[in-house]
Amino acid sequence: MERIYNWMAKAPFTHKFFLTIFVSGAAMAYYYLNTYAAAKDEIEKSRKKADYGEYAIQEAHRNLANAKKAKAEMDDMEQKSSELTKRIPVSVDLSELVGELDQMADDIRISSIIPQEDDTDSFDSVVVRPIKLIVQGRFHSICRFLYKMFQMNRLMDVGDVVMKLRASPQGSPDKNLLEAEFTARIYYSPSFIPATPATDNMKPDLLKAGADRMTMGPERPAGP
Repeated sequence: MERIYNWMAKAPFTHKFFLTIFVSGAAMAYYYLNTYAAAKDEIEKSRKKADYGEYAIQEAHRNLANAKKAKAEMDDMEQKSSELTKRIPVSVDLSELVGELDQMADDIRISSIIPQEDDTDSFDSVVVRPIKLIVQGRFHSICRFLYKMFQMNRLMDVGDVVMKLRASPQGSPDKNLLEAEFTARIYYSPSFIPATPATDNMKPDLLKAGADRMTMGPERPAGP
């Protein structure tokens, strides 16, 4: 250090000036470069935090969308459950049912309505009342009648459909009339169902089996 001091004492003014400029420039460069590096590091950290915040916001939006979708599905299930409950009465009033069927029979003739024995074994909380119907009419008229049955405010299904030409006297103009025989199974839930012995085989659930058989009916047939 003493040699440096001696050299600086004997050095010309020009050398001292340039040395001072060099040292000052180096100090300033170090200061600003160090500050720039620190600022750049802070900016990078802030950018990462912003990216993380944006990802968190997107995740929150996805969770909110999923929650809204789940709520909509739950509301839809509750609505269907409410509609299903309304369509399952506590009893089947045959006189009321016959009146409804008679009002729907515009251009067909209902030959017979035969109630069958109730089915209390298929479901735990619902009884099925099978009713056999025999109707006569043209094909499209019978299809319209079945369509109207599906629009009734009852949980029901129709099966065992058999159609055949109706026997008519020779020369009769009603050669195209059909006779349809089918079974309408009407579901109802009485306040009390007699207990049945437990078995190893589990009974099918209403939502899995009964509701699958519920249908809103075929498309409305066209034609006369």
